Amino acid sequence: MFERPEIKTVDFMLQLKNLTIPNYQRPYKWGVKSVCALLDDIEFAIHQADKYESFKYRIGTIILHNDEDDSTLNIVDGQQRIITLALICKVLDNSIKPPILNAKITSKTAEENIQRNYLAIKAFFADKNISEKKRYIEAMTNILEFVIVSTTQLAEAFQ
Repeated sequence: MFERPEIKTVDFMLQLKNLTIPNYQRPYKWGVKSVCALLDDIEFAIHQADKYESFKYRIGTIILHNDEDDSTLNIVDGQQRIITLALICKVLDNSIKPPILNAKITSKTAEENIQRNYLAIKAFFADKNISEKKRYIEAMTNILEFVIVSTTQLAEAFQ
């Protein structure tokens, strides 16, 4: 899909239906501390966008491997961030259903971490009004970006 590094919005990445977590990936292990740090980064980006027109915030790099015979985009690096951002979107708007959240979870640890982090995200937004929540959703489309690196060579993806 991507032949050279590209910049894509978080919203774009979360809507990809062919994005998947391959079996060789470690389980989702982010704790509440990492989730809170990401939420703080998003809040910072929103405030910066208020100050500077056309402000964008690169929230990380995603490395993808796609097999030439398949349209599946395997996340080699960035899984923790992608899942957490998908959880944030789900908390903010229950009608948003990022396809990555349909991935089969085979690890009890990952399942517990996802559940714990989902509740932490809900708690973070519990005292925010609708307007504040809307700004986070808008940030996913208008402010937050990933650098996407994709390759058809699995060995290259791990370099």
